[in-house]
Parts: sequence; C-alpha cells; structure tokens
Amino acid sequence: MAPCDRCYSALFKNPGTGNNWIDVELVGAKTDRAAVGARTKLTLRDGGAKPRFIRRTVTFGGPSGASSSQQHIRVGKAARIETAEILWPTGRTRQFFQNVGVNQSIEVKEFSKTYLKLKRPAIKVSSCLSR
Repeated sequence: MAPCDRCYSALFKNPGTGNNWIDVELVGAKTDRAAVGARTKLTLRDGGAKPRFIRRTVTFGGPSGASSSQQHIRVGKAARIETAEILWPTGRTRQFFQNVGVNQSIEVKEFSKTYLKLKRPAIKVSSCLSR
C-alpha cells in the first residue's frame, strides 16, 4: 500500500444489479512481482449462450491503486468461469484454471499449479475517509 493510500483496494457491492465478479491478484516470480504485462483471459457462459471472453492486462501502476496488479473483473450473470488463463510476459508461460467460482478474490502466483482464495475483510468507509 502506498503511503498516500489509507485503505486496500475495495470492491463495493451494488445490490441492484445481481451481477457477479472476480478479483484476480497476480504475483510474478520470474516476471516482476507486480506482474506488469501479465494478461488474463476469462472464458464465460451466461446460461446456454455461446462462450464469451474477457481480457485484461496489468499495466504500470499509479497513485491510489490507479493501475493495480489486482484485476477487478465483472462477469455479468455467469455463474462460474469456465477457464481462467494467465499469460506471463517473461518466459511466455501460461497457467490454466478450470471452473473457477465467481464473487471471490483469488491470488495467482506465476508457475503455481493452483490459486489461493483470499479473504478480503470488510472495511468501514468512514475509517478510510477520515484523517
């Protein structure tokens, strides 16, 4: 967390949409720890529809989490992620994960065979905004 940041990245719940999400935190090993240049590709199905794809790339950071290695991805009505694919820029390695649950935060370390489910504690908005 940067000195100017008072809270960790947060994903706020919007109870009016009913849509799902996933938070993917990438951690490089051979690639730099911040995973700059790593690409995420999710394959989803909403009901019986054709598969759709969501792609994200980790870019250089900025203040207050402007471009974090955490990828907050909205997946709509998809009940699960059929495939999560990570392409790491150093060494051009790929990782694949099947049937990943939605509405959770996960950490993917470069070269790891599995991902880690993260516990993200609820925060009080007032504690972040008060100085």
